[in-house]
Amino acid sequence: MSSGALLRISYGAYYEAKAWECLSEEDQHLAVLAAHYAYHSRRGRPGFLYSHLSAARAYGIDLWNPDALVHVMAPTAVARGRRREDVVIHRGEVPPEQRGFVGGLPVTSLERTIVDSARVLRPGQAQIVVDHGLRLGAEPDVLRELVDTASGRRGVLTARRALDLGSGLSESAAESLLNYLLAGMPFPRPQQQIRVETRYGRHRIDTGWPAVRRGIEMDGRNKYFDFAPTDDVIFRERQREKALMEDGWLFLRLEWRDLFQPTVLEARITKLIASAGPEGEAMLRRASAGAA
Repeated sequence: MSSGALLRISYGAYYEAKAWECLSEEDQHLAVLAAHYAYHSRRGRPGFLYSHLSAARAYGIDLWNPDALVHVMAPTAVARGRRREDVVIHRGEVPPEQRGFVGGLPVTSLERTIVDSARVLRPGQAQIVVDHGLRLGAEPDVLRELVDTASGRRGVLTARRALDLGSGLSESAAESLLNYLLAGMPFPRPQQQIRVETRYGRHRIDTGWPAVRRGIEMDGRNKYFDFAPTDDVIFRERQREKALMEDGWLFLRLEWRDLFQPTVLEARITKLIASAGPEGEAMLRRASAGAA
C-alpha cells in the first residue's frame, strides 16, 4: 500500500514510489527480500532460507515470466495465521552443503536452487534456469544427484529433462528456449557457439549444423544497443555475415517472438536445411526416420 510518495514493500519497509518504478523486476524482488529478511532478523535469528525462484533471483539466474512471490524453505510448517499471502513456505530440511549466502541473504546452494526452481516451472522456463545455472558454474554431477534424490516427487521429470538438455553454452534465455524447442522437432541436435574460420577472421554462430553450413542466430535489442554505438555494431555484424556467407553459411535470424510460433519455426528451419541441397535433404530424412 502506498502512503504519499512512499510505497510499502514489506513489514515496516518503505521505498520512494518514483524510485521503485525505475527498478527492474529483479531489483524490486531483491529489495523485498532484503526488507523481509531485515524484519525477521530484528525479531531473532530467522529459521529459513530463501529458495526456489527467490534464491534464483539472488544468484542472478535468468527467469522467464516468474511469479512475484517470496519463496522460503523452512524445516517446520508456519501457523496459517502468521503467513503472508505473498510468501510461499516450502517445508523441508536443507543440509549444510546445500546452504549459502548471496548478497547478505541466506539461500539454498546454487545447485539446490536450480533443481528446486526447475521442479516448479514449466519445461521451457526450467530449461532457461538450468542452462544459466550451468553457465554460472553449477556442478552437473551435483545437479544430477539432487534430481535423483528427489525421484518420484512433483516436477522431477521436468527437472530431469531440462538437465538432459542442459547446456552452459546458451548465452541467453532465448537461446535456451530455442534449443529446448529444437529438441522436440525432427532435426539433428544442433551444435552451439560454432566457431568458423573465414578469410576475414574467426566468427561464431549461435546454433547450427556445421555439416551443411546452416545456422540460427538469436537477435535482440541487447545485441545492437548495449555495448557499442548502434551504427558500429550493425556494420560489424554485416561484415561478419558477409564473411560467413562467402564461406557457404546461411542462417535464420530469429527474435524472441518467433519462438512462440513453433509450427512456423519448424517449417522455416526445414526450408533452411533443405536449401543445402542433397546433403540437407539427407540430413532431414535421417532425422525424421530417427524421430519415428
